[in-house]
Amino acid sequence: MLDHARFFDVTCIMLYRSDVKEFNINKFKFLNFSIARINAIHFGDSKARKADFNIAKSFKSYLLLSRGSRVILRFNL
Repeated sequence: MLDHARFFDVTCIMLYRSDVKEFNINKFKFLNFSIARINAIHFGDSKARKADFNIAKSFKSYLLLSRGSRVILRFNL
């Protein structure tokens, strides 16, 4: 029988962004702390503010964080 507790805190690799979103929301619920929505601040022209998800290198216009959240920086800016 698989011991799920051993795998509770591991890094997960998922194929679809929708799975990642669902996983992250479930982790927030488990942490049981308030969730902060942090909106991006855009410098420069208005193109950055209007850029879609693909042009913005997969960055969203906001970030959800909670106490105990883990953050992975996928590339150096």
